[in-house]
Amino acid sequence: MDRKVGKDVAEALVDYSNNMARDDSDFVEQVVYRSHRTLQQSVFEMFLKLCSEWAKCEKEGCYDLRNEYTVKKAKEIMALMDGMVSTPFI
Repeated sequence: MDRKVGKDVAEALVDYSNNMARDDSDFVEQVVYRSHRTLQQSVFEMFLKLCSEWAKCEKEGCYDLRNEYTVKKAKEIMALMDGMVSTPFI
């Protein structure tokens, strides 16, 4: 897939999240209850890859108070996952 598509999707997700009054329930319901289960697995893998990169930010010092919680929790998640970022494709 074209790298531009990934960039566009990332920007759309960031734009969506840039609304303090948003209600995430529709988004969550769509992914968890209305998406194909194999695709749910793919979404979770993307989440793990994000966590892996955020976890690296602590060691690299590329975070501040605005995303410190994210970086530290991502590091905890990756510790639970033993650093694994791939999921089975079934």
